[in-house]
Amino acid sequence: MLQSPSLDLSAAVSLVGSLLDTLQKYRSEAFFEVVWREAEEMAVKCDQSWEKTEKRQPKTNRRLHDYILTTSTGERRVDKNDRENFKRHIFYPVLDSMTGELQRRFSKRNCTIMKGIQALHPQSITFLQEDALFSFAKFFDSNVDYLTSELQQIKRLLDCKEKSGMQRFTTLLEFVVFLEPFKELFLELFRLAKTAIVIPVSSASCERSFSALSLIKNHL
Repeated sequence: MLQSPSLDLSAAVSLVGSLLDTLQKYRSEAFFEVVWREAEEMAVKCDQSWEKTEKRQPKTNRRLHDYILTTSTGERRVDKNDRENFKRHIFYPVLDSMTGELQRRFSKRNCTIMKGIQALHPQSITFLQEDALFSFAKFFDSNVDYLTSELQQIKRLLDCKEKSGMQRFTTLLEFVVFLEPFKELFLELFRLAKTAIVIPVSSASCERSFSALSLIKNHL
């Protein structure tokens, strides 16, 4: 979904929030018990041994018993409990890594920007929604008082245009083109729309742009 050309950013933010909640629920003894039991059953069905062969436990040199060591001696204690070892060193760390990466990439600031961009897309259900746009505007030092007035005026203007037969916009670019002749009247809204249109919302956006430039360079 996050790589789709028709990406719905507000929906993506909601999905990320749901995913984080799900990962938090997975980090529990009850869920791990389910995973471990299913893994054991799968191993039996595949005729695979899931029990670890015990290795000889290395012993510390007796000469070092009365000393405090500051370097490794090559001895590593092996947890004989496969279940606990897997939970502590693999299962939980993987979940924590996924959760941390999602929180880093979709921080509160990034999600606010994503919602703001989506609120400027004509096909979005949040199109020109004040709450989303005001939060977005604050990141770019826009005058919220001016923006409030501009939103009221642009909604009236769009209603009049649509009643007179103008087709509804389908892309953010079309909305920016429409605003361009009125940029002095809708100064803050026009500036935010221009900002939104140049922000790549995903790595896929950049990749598609490079692919298009490559086609132009090599084949036109």
